[in-house]
Amino acid sequence: MQPSKLVHPTSEIDDWFDELEYYFYRYHIVDDARKCRAAARFSGLDVKRLIKVLRGYQQSNWEQLKSEIATHYGEDDDEEKDEDPWPDYQVYHLKRFVDETQHRPIRSLHAWREYTSQFTRIAEALLERRDITMSDMRRFFWRGMHPEFKREVRFHRAQGNVAHFDNKVPRGIRKICGAAEHVVHAHEANGDWNTDSQRDG
Repeated sequence: MQPSKLVHPTSEIDDWFDELEYYFYRYHIVDDARKCRAAARFSGLDVKRLIKVLRGYQQSNWEQLKSEIATHYGEDDDEEKDEDPWPDYQVYHLKRFVDETQHRPIRSLHAWREYTSQFTRIAEALLERRDITMSDMRRFFWRGMHPEFKREVRFHRAQGNVAHFDNKVPRGIRKICGAAEHVVHAHEANGDWNTDSQRDG
């Protein structure tokens, strides 16, 4: 029996940890790296995004990751916590995220939008608190893109091949996103990419 997915962390966190520990016991999972990957696997999309940038996940330290998840999602009577679900993002979270993603090829619209969504979630929180500037955001955004994909985006942007800007994307990276979406749509239209095989959550 597999653990249920953690979707509403504040109310489900303790039961979820119990289910995970039983899963580890039943399938003889003792390696911390496997435990950390399982935590991300058995999580809803928003929770998975957070888990993957936490120090414990990056260092494959299960006890540390477990503590960090509990810190983020532990019971709290303060209603303001529910209004700001990402209060603890620091600049090092963004640095770690882009250092990881720059090694991941982008070969589908799904992969591109997942990168944009995860980046925006972290960067906008930092921008709101003035921990980074708009210029910093652009620099980190470029840094997090795979070099091969980045070259194509730079070329198409210089040629003026830019898709429609998504207003949900932060203003500072809209032109980059527009050029990137043009690249993705062009590849998918030409059948260069097997998009089904790239949908890796």
